[in-house]
Amino acid sequence: MSGRPDVRNRNYGNNTEANTSSASQGSPNGRGSGRVAEEQDYILLHRSERLSTFFKSMRHWWKSAIEVSGTMKRKKVKIQWRYILSQALLDILYLCTGLLAFIGKCVEFPFNVYYANGGSWLQVIKYLFNGQLIVPRRDDPTYRTLIMQLDPRTKLYVDKSAAGQALSEAATSKIFPGTDDGARSTADVLVMASKLAYENESVIKKVVTEDWNMHFVGFYSCWNEFLQEHNTQVFVFTDRAEDANAIVIAWRGTEPFNAMDWSTDFDFSWYNLEGMGCVHVGFLEALGLASRNRLESFQTLQQKANAKCNNTRRSDHSTSGLSPDVIQDSHKLLAYDHITEVVRGLLSEHPGAKLYGTGHSLGGALATLYTAMLFYNDEKNILKKLAAVYTFGQPRVGDEAFAQYMRDNVTHFRYFRVVYCNDLVPRVPFDDKLFAFKHFGLCFYYNSRYIARCLREAPRKNYFYLSDILTVRITAIGELINAFRRKDADFAESWPSIMSRLMALLVPGVGGHSPVNYVNAVRLGPSSLVSEVTDELHEMSENLHDWEEKFRGAAGNGWNRAMQAYRRWSTPH
Repeated sequence: MSGRPDVRNRNYGNNTEANTSSASQGSPNGRGSGRVAEEQDYILLHRSERLSTFFKSMRHWWKSAIEVSGTMKRKKVKIQWRYILSQALLDILYLCTGLLAFIGKCVEFPFNVYYANGGSWLQVIKYLFNGQLIVPRRDDPTYRTLIMQLDPRTKLYVDKSAAGQALSEAATSKIFPGTDDGARSTADVLVMASKLAYENESVIKKVVTEDWNMHFVGFYSCWNEFLQEHNTQVFVFTDRAEDANAIVIAWRGTEPFNAMDWSTDFDFSWYNLEGMGCVHVGFLEALGLASRNRLESFQTLQQKANAKCNNTRRSDHSTSGLSPDVIQDSHKLLAYDHITEVVRGLLSEHPGAKLYGTGHSLGGALATLYTAMLFYNDEKNILKKLAAVYTFGQPRVGDEAFAQYMRDNVTHFRYFRVVYCNDLVPRVPFDDKLFAFKHFGLCFYYNSRYIARCLREAPRKNYFYLSDILTVRITAIGELINAFRRKDADFAESWPSIMSRLMALLVPGVGGHSPVNYVNAVRLGPSSLVSEVTDELHEMSENLHDWEEKFRGAAGNGWNRAMQAYRRWSTPH
């Protein structure tokens, strides 16, 4: 595991004046007395609380909404047009939170009424008029979110070529975990868990215990201090109740009509954690580790991590950098702290078990960052049990320094980053000179025919290329046609899924993000994910888009010049 500089005695702050003031005040133990604290780099996007704030003139709006560290200002780093557009997108999503939630209910609820009343619209009409209509609730064990409606499969894949499974009609816990962490049976359990994480606790418990014949440990709805809501969901299960061989942590991903989830994906805020690199702030907040509204929470997080690594912090002390009143509030479970305590207890109860992490979309990013924070906090007893982390359609988490930090540690476990074809989410935040977010590890890439390639990076790494306007829609048309052509009952698509593929012709990257594609990729792809890089597709893609990168750079420079001219014009003389 890579080392990290000792920062225990550093008292970080967000500006020089504040640091000087706090240092001059001193503390009972004298720490930080007589010295100016060192500052970390960061760029933080804040959301507009009112429509009036959003519709202020651009000159005042984006300056107040985007916060930059003093060191970034001294380096003369400019807030370029892409950050302004990102800020605008976050504000629009925030302002549309209620509208998106209402649309989501209008989409989900009718189908749940349909399924609850026999799966017939004629039956629904009949029951409506005779007063026998069943109206499902969101916490019912039969309630289906849109994700479950897109892909109603709950049974695990049965690999009949495996020993003892030739006549099996249902998968059992005997197939998981296997000796190969890259085996299809393992990948299938984890992709199904990442899909199941979108459902309510009753549904998850029923599927894990009845369909999978495994042991449900718990479902946890965790607190996000920045969003001020319980917006991080995760569940934990083991392959059996006693003498378990596997412990799985499954993080919920981006809900289709949850504006806060989408704003987290498209939030390009980052903070430079010393020794780790620049990390996506929205994901740190989702794990309950910090909040951009309380800048010192990032500094406290670093201090606690270093105290743990140097054995100067009690092992039962919270890792979170949030304020003590939040940490001690029993109604506000903090994801990283609570899940780590759950895992410690399970490993004590099942000393022979291996640990697996998984998630789709936002859930994949949380699974990755959770693993990174285990290394950052030197959780040796947990890390030595870590077998594999599977992510499906995961967005980028950090910069090149973070990627290198994970490369140094990824030798301790197996990391499978699965990307399907034109999926938009794995291609944000952008990997370019401005945002500089990076993936790490190998990419297991599947095209629209579920042919797998192992690459260093997926083609079209930033998605928004001019040449793709036509090609991605041609692919989306092919996916829609294939949805009607599949005859195998295990891969027959539901009508909601077909409708989503039809709408995806407008935004193919969103349609490609559906969990349906990832479950199919695992089940129709190779029997084992092999880490052998195929460079041909990657190199071809890079050559194809070189001219587009240059065009985008020229367009960005033109925008910056226009903004400079606007500021000169609007500044009073």
